[in-house]
Amino acid sequence: PSNSAFCATPLSTTRVGLHPHCAVIQLKNSYNIIDAKKCQEMFDVVEAVSGLVDGLNENPVNWALLLAILYLVWVIITPSPTVEYPEPEPEKPLVIPVRNFTIEELKPYTGRNAMPEHNGRKPIYIACNGKVFDVSSSDFYGPDGPYAVFAGRDASRGLATMSLNPPSDEWDDISDLGDEERTIMVDWEVKFSSKYPIRGRLVKSHEAAAAEAQSTSNSTTTAEAEGLRKRAV
Repeated sequence: PSNSAFCATPLSTTRVGLHPHCAVIQLKNSYNIIDAKKCQEMFDVVEAVSGLVDGLNENPVNWALLLAILYLVWVIITPSPTVEYPEPEPEKPLVIPVRNFTIEELKPYTGRNAMPEHNGRKPIYIACNGKVFDVSSSDFYGPDGPYAVFAGRDASRGLATMSLNPPSDEWDDISDLGDEERTIMVDWEVKFSSKYPIRGRLVKSHEAAAAEAQSTSNSTTTAEAEGLRKRAV
């Protein structure tokens, strides 16, 4: 177009405020031209970049800082790769048969020893009134708990008398407890039965337990026989 302000390079005519190569002149029928204002903006950018490079060259540390900034920008704008983690294997369900425990067999269950039947966990058992309870879910009976003295022990007497003295390492015959003490012990037994799994019975010895079971079986058989005899008569 004619009579328009354009910039072409090189040019000898200049105007104040424009780069010498962006002087405004009147050109006609010219195609290899750039608008004078855009030409000036381009040269301003080039000069700014040139000044930045000169500043970086003055101190090599500036290059290191620039690279660090560029790296941080790259980390921020780059999406994190999707990491697929393998699904954990389902935990084996605990199948713990109820059994009899002697005083010695109960002692390892203090929360400090890994047990195979608990998949390597460290269970805590205590006995109360002849029953063995698994109190692993409570922090009270663990190694640092306030009732840790009862872990792996027969806690019957201590609970009945509200005493934290260490229980006996031997079989404790609690037949000498008074009525009030026995009531307190039974209350603890009921409380434990409502909260914790029962893992078995505390016995003086396996032989004594077997003899007791046999005696109970014989008594049951005799009573059933007597009942049948009476009904027959």
